Amino acid sequence: IYMSITKLRLNNFYVKTAVIAMTLITFLFMSAGVLSNLKVYAYTGANEKMLFMGMPSTQQEAIDYAKNYTQIFRDMNRSGIKPVVIVDSDVKKMNFSSGFATNNQTFFAELVKAGTNSDMIANWIIFPEANTPVSAVAMSPSNYVKYTNQYWSILKKFMPNLRTGILLDQVTYNADDINWEFGVQKSLIPFVNGLQKQYVDRIYIQGFPWISRRSMPDRKIINFNSIYNSSVIVELTTYLNKTMVFLHTGIMVCSYCTNLKDSRYTTQSEQNLMANTLLQFSNSLQRQEGLDVGISLFIEDKSKAPENTNWKISNTLIQSLESKFMQSDIMFSTYPSL
Repeated sequence: IYMSITKLRLNNFYVKTAVIAMTLITFLFMSAGVLSNLKVYAYTGANEKMLFMGMPSTQQEAIDYAKNYTQIFRDMNRSGIKPVVIVDSDVKKMNFSSGFATNNQTFFAELVKAGTNSDMIANWIIFPEANTPVSAVAMSPSNYVKYTNQYWSILKKFMPNLRTGILLDQVTYNADDINWEFGVQKSLIPFVNGLQKQYVDRIYIQGFPWISRRSMPDRKIINFNSIYNSSVIVELTTYLNKTMVFLHTGIMVCSYCTNLKDSRYTTQSEQNLMANTLLQFSNSLQRQEGLDVGISLFIEDKSKAPENTNWKISNTLIQSLESKFMQSDIMFSTYPSL
């Protein structure tokens, strides 16, 4: 039995005890193999996990995607998990004038035909990180708004009750800043001005620590009170009439991990600093700004991926964070990619 993603305030001692007991029982069942078909791993009790998928670029791909992802959604649901779907495509290679609408129409039509329904999915996010170098070439604020609205109109035609959201970075970068070094914390309103507000069910704000490569001047941004900017977040939530924000982040173990010349590893004290300041910032958003806060902590080792960064912190630190966030009434989930 997992804690609902919906905000649950555990102020009563007996309720707290019951939730802890149910979580322990579930863990024992999982350890015994009762939930042996569980395909998504997580340390904490949240029942949602991020699922990254691409966007179909052909009609046949749209049909294949619909069939394959319907099965994935069913498998996750049988394991008591609802996906937060992140449609993470290379927008720099996309042809928005040809195929974007028709391929997505086919995808959602086939998705429904294959048996997917809105209740199987927690949230659906398109064009994540639109204000970063990953997407900035194609995703100017006006393009982001235009194509997000177009995509949502297609999605809602076939799945009107499917909840949708946005994921923007705390820092906005120029398209040519390929090393993510010169971003600026500034208003995110240009990326939501004109967006169909009624379709923004959730707001995810991404903010990750950053450390320079060893061959460059030593620069570290590892204090979450600097990584995140409360005024930018409050401005955005106010504009969109939302009272909850999810912070999508991670605690860095190493950067440029496989590059002997440039690799940097964080110390335990630096990891503790990241953990403690993330808690501090979350508490300040909740207590001083009146926002409900959720944490989605990325905990995967991506040192062999192009980003060459390891976010897989120890279970001990995860346990400590989970306990502290729960005590502060802040929802906490870990997100390995699938």
